[in-house]
Amino acid sequence: LIQGYSCKLALQHFSRNGMMDMDWFQFGIGETDGKIHLMPLPGGQPPPSVFYGISQGGILGAGYSAIMGITGLIDRSVLGVPGTPFALILTRSIDFDIYDNVLLLNIYHNRHAR
Repeated sequence: LIQGYSCKLALQHFSRNGMMDMDWFQFGIGETDGKIHLMPLPGGQPPPSVFYGISQGGILGAGYSAIMGITGLIDRSVLGVPGTPFALILTRSIDFDIYDNVLLLNIYHNRHAR
């Protein structure tokens, strides 16, 4: 989760700070007289950063939007049809038994895990 947040943060930072000026991001729109005409960025600015999260992206995107929204790297967020909370689906996982033993060191009954 944290690795995904940091990778997306780095990509958004670089896209706003010079990555779009690199040669391999210059898309040609035509060629005349041996010259390739490059497609300019609209208004000379990088495109807006929009986070669109559906299902699991809607669950994790709420935290991502809250944390990264204050950095100014996200212009807008849309959380469409978020899935069920992790607290509900975590206990249904086949890998939950190990995690349950650790949880029971701090709580008294499995009912409190939700």
